[in-house]
Amino acid sequence: MKTKFPLLLFLVVVFTFVGCNKIYDPSNSSEQSSTAQLVLEGWEDNYVAFLKDLHDKDFGEESPRFFYKDINGDGVPELIVARNGVNLSVYIFEGAVTEIGERNFGTATTRFLYSDNPSYPGIFFFFVGGGVEHYGYLTVKDNEFIYEELWNEDYSGFYVERDGRNRIEEYSDDKGLINESRIVYSENNDIDWRPIP
Repeated sequence: MKTKFPLLLFLVVVFTFVGCNKIYDPSNSSEQSSTAQLVLEGWEDNYVAFLKDLHDKDFGEESPRFFYKDINGDGVPELIVARNGVNLSVYIFEGAVTEIGERNFGTATTRFLYSDNPSYPGIFFFFVGGGVEHYGYLTVKDNEFIYEELWNEDYSGFYVERDGRNRIEEYSDDKGLINESRIVYSENNDIDWRPIP
């Protein structure tokens, strides 16, 4: 009986460390960072391991920056990564870190903003292009990354004069969302990006 107890204890320890606590190991990953990764204990541990791997890759002059925000309302924050300040990627954690979408805004005028209003958990954006200020909203629904242009303003007057359009054009029927985008922009609620450690 005494000889079985140490063997049983050894098997429990091995099972606990090998079977239950998988570790994200980029050298064993046959896919790039856009694929699902092995599971650590929870979303934060997995995101930290994922970000370390991302940091070790060569991204040119500027390292990616990140922040966490629950933009789909499921209680688990999404990982949002910005490369060169304008190329945004969104990752979710549902047992693994998985990229669900990206958007390259391609202009240094891009700003990403947040709302404290729980009705609007997504990310608001603003950028200038072609004499027009663009305002929109990014969110995740059913594990799909959604880009929505809300409204824009032709500050140059070019399109007003050439096309007879209104100076302000609204593309969303959600007046509350449009109004919230105006509020976060006027209050300068810019997202505080964190450098990858």
